[in-house]
Amino acid sequence: MRSLSFVALIFLLLLLALGWFWKELQNPWWFDSTANPAGLPDSTWDAEKDLPIMEVEPGPPSWEGEPKRIASGTLRSLHTVDSWKGFVSGVQIFFCSANIPKYPLAITDENGWAQFRLPASATEGWILGEKQGYEQARASLETWPFYEEEQSNGTGHTLLMKTGSAFSGRLLLPNREPPPQGVKIVAWPENEPVDPETIRLGLAGKAPLHFARSDENGYFQLLGVSSQRRYSLWIGGNGVVSEHLYYEMTPKEFEKPIPVLAAFGAMIHAVDQRGFALDTQPRLYPNGRSFSFGSRAPKQARILNLQETHLVLLDVDLDDLALNQDPHRIFVRLGSPEPEDDVIASVSASFAGYRSRHQDFPLTPIQGDLAHLELRLEADPGPFGSLRLFFSDFGQSTFFHQEQEDELFGYLSFKQEDSTTLLYAVQIGDLLRPEGILLHKIPLGDYQLRFKGNWNNLIVPWVDQKPWKVTISSEPAELWLDLGPVGMVRFQPHNSEGEPITGRFSLAIRDRSAHGVSFNIAWNHPPYWVCLKEASYRFSHWDTHKFEIEGPWGDSFLATAFQVLEVPVNRR
Repeated sequence: MRSLSFVALIFLLLLLALGWFWKELQNPWWFDSTANPAGLPDSTWDAEKDLPIMEVEPGPPSWEGEPKRIASGTLRSLHTVDSWKGFVSGVQIFFCSANIPKYPLAITDENGWAQFRLPASATEGWILGEKQGYEQARASLETWPFYEEEQSNGTGHTLLMKTGSAFSGRLLLPNREPPPQGVKIVAWPENEPVDPETIRLGLAGKAPLHFARSDENGYFQLLGVSSQRRYSLWIGGNGVVSEHLYYEMTPKEFEKPIPVLAAFGAMIHAVDQRGFALDTQPRLYPNGRSFSFGSRAPKQARILNLQETHLVLLDVDLDDLALNQDPHRIFVRLGSPEPEDDVIASVSASFAGYRSRHQDFPLTPIQGDLAHLELRLEADPGPFGSLRLFFSDFGQSTFFHQEQEDELFGYLSFKQEDSTTLLYAVQIGDLLRPEGILLHKIPLGDYQLRFKGNWNNLIVPWVDQKPWKVTISSEPAELWLDLGPVGMVRFQPHNSEGEPITGRFSLAIRDRSAHGVSFNIAWNHPPYWVCLKEASYRFSHWDTHKFEIEGPWGDSFLATAFQVLEVPVNRR
């Protein structure tokens, strides 16, 4: 009887054990990011003892020696898993922010767990997870906050690690030699507007960024990118830039080697004979432009198309390039096959009230601070006259916004029989001034005036327009310009997720009338606007974007791509 009772007891214990095991299978602790990561009973779980904790002081990464302990901040827990909810061990966890450069926090253990302390001052920034073979995982503290009640109870956040890829390649100069070591290669998601400020912060370790640097032989490996996503590669640094503006590709499409050029440049200032600032008519250009430049030597050197992103990679101070604040200077930049070349630029300057001049300047490699050089101009004694221009009520009959006053609207050319041409750059603000705009330092004579629109944001509805005629003499002249009935349309495009697009955007527009024109229009940034004559238009985009449209109709409305748009004209 005793043996039967013992067997029954054992059987009962087995049933209880099986029941507990079945319950664990339904809700296994190893897939639960809120369970204690060591799998220990709650009564024995001690976060300080049962998990390795790596704590460091804020500052640049230090890869040598033991990390220093910090007492501030709450203990945090983090769990790294892959797309199948499996553990990912050996993930390096970092923190960075605009105020705190990237530094290591911890490395996940064999169960994918890590613990660390963030400094109490870290209220914004990013948690990063990095491991070879995976995309860089990113989590913003603003959208993925750690809460104060999260102490040492084993709760924490889950960081998803996706299988990643890499760009591996080589940079070579035209002579097949590698460029100087340390050229930067940045991979930016193709459909996202490139942000030079984020790149600047990322290179300093203060924001997430996919980038690498080339070695002494020109080789590089850029880790942590997606194998499925297209990127634009931006290349520059140590006086070198890529031959093309940038490259768009996935890691699988990557071609190597990438050709690069040595970048040379200088800031040229047009000044008077005494070295003082010019006294000129703003935006009035003899010979059609204020500056021009090209290569004097070597023959292979050519003008570089450098954008703000390249200048960040070349460590140029962007404040030094605020060209819009001073129209009397120009950033001269040339690319040459050899970093040791003696590069000479040929620069011409032409400003109203001064004699045009040409001069050669030696350029230095673009690497940090730019050289500032002077081009001295001799005053032209004249004689000159003046002209006050009025744009009818064009600016008032459209609905330009005050923040658009500095945007280029078009060009007004002054032409004489001997083909001498002045060009005035018309800004939107000029259209909004009822008192008109005063142009002075215009050489005396008879002129024919024509208006040409800025084709980046304007379709000219007056192709058959007859020129206006005006005589410039010692007496001030006046001229009223009627630009015709035109309606302004402003677009606010949205992506497939319904978010406003804020970067480069392009659109195809077709005039549906019998003799209408088709054209493509592109903007680098908002506002996205165009002036159109009264007609019926079809506008389209190759992606499924929706557009919030503002125009002469009064209230704005929502339209879809490939929709026909009837554009009226506001008449006062």
